[in-house]
Parts: sequence; C-alpha cells; structure tokens
Amino acid sequence: MNDIKKLEQEIIDLEEQIKNKETEIPEKDGKYWVGILQINPERSNELSKNDWDKLNGCDWRFLLIRQPQLAKYCKWDKLDGNNWCSILRRQPQLIEYCNLDKLNKFDWEYILRAQPQLAKYCKWDKLDGDNWCFLLIRQPQLIEYYDCDKLDENKCMNKDNWYNLLKEQPQLKEYQPKEYQPKEYQTKDMQIKMLKYEIEILKKQLNK
Repeated sequence: MNDIKKLEQEIIDLEEQIKNKETEIPEKDGKYWVGILQINPERSNELSKNDWDKLNGCDWRFLLIRQPQLAKYCKWDKLDGNNWCSILRRQPQLIEYCNLDKLNKFDWEYILRAQPQLAKYCKWDKLDGDNWCFLLIRQPQLIEYYDCDKLDENKCMNKDNWYNLLKEQPQLKEYQPKEYQPKEYQTKDMQIKMLKYEIEILKKQLNK
C-alpha cells in the first residue's frame, strides 16, 4: 500500500512540475527582445538598461538590419567585423557609427559589392588581388581606386585575376598591365569579346 501511495505522490509531483513549466514566463534574453523589436520597434521604450545590455553583437546585427532607427540604443563595441559587414550591406547609412578598423579585406569586398558608394570609407590597402578581382567583376567603376603602384606587390592583381576579371568586364582592358596582355595568354572567346567591345566603342565615337 505504501508503494502505491509513493507512486501516486510521484505522479502528483510530476503533474505539478508540468503545470509550472507551462505557466513559466520565458526568460527575456537578447534574442527574446530582438524577436519583439524586429516586428514592433515602438516597444523599445519597454526595455530597461539591463535589457539592452543583454543584446550581443549578433542580436544587434539582426535588429539593425530590420530596424536601423534603433541604432541610438546600440553599444557599438559589441559588434565585430562580420556583424558590421552584414549591417552595412543593407543599411549603409550606419557607417557613421562603424569602427572601420574592425573590417577586414573580405568585409570590405562584400560591403562594396553591395554598396559601392561606401568606397570613400574603404581602407584599400587591406584588399588583395583576389578581393579586387571579385569586387571589380561586380562593380567595375571602382577601378578608379585601384592603383597597383601604391600597393604592396603581393596585393596587386596577378595574371589569373586579370584573366578572370576581363572575361566579365573586358572594358577594363586598358588598366591591365602590359606584361599581362600577351595574346597567347588569352582564349579565343576572350579575344572575340574584347574585339566586339572595341568595335562598339568605335561605332559610338563615329556616331557622335
């Protein structure tokens, strides 16, 4: 009989635990508040200083992408380069708050591919040849910032970089170093594409 009573009591205890769990208020951590503020930013006045302190760099990234007007509450030192890269690709106006030293060469490449108007803020000496190649394929107008004479030799675009770039942006041929221009290095398709581009330029000049 005692054993039955013990088991019945265990059932009661377990049911009570389940009941308490169901009525338990979820912890209001950073992710909790981000989930609310992304949809209802006007509820920002409900957060105390302690609540804002719970948001980490990743939380701020997701929040500011959706609600950049909440930047006034952000503790910027919590954000790393990766956080900033994601934010600036979508909210470029927030660059005024950014510690640019946190951005590495990959951050700048991805930011400028999406927001080329931020080029004036870029620390170009961080980019290497691969970064330049992929950036100029997407934003060829930024070639104006490329000056190999001012870069370390190992940060300039090499023969392979130029080959891949000119396949997509043949109009940049004039910027290619002469030592990388021998025809034997170019494929027939690449030569045809470049010649067609030069023909179009000549036609435009004749029609002026």
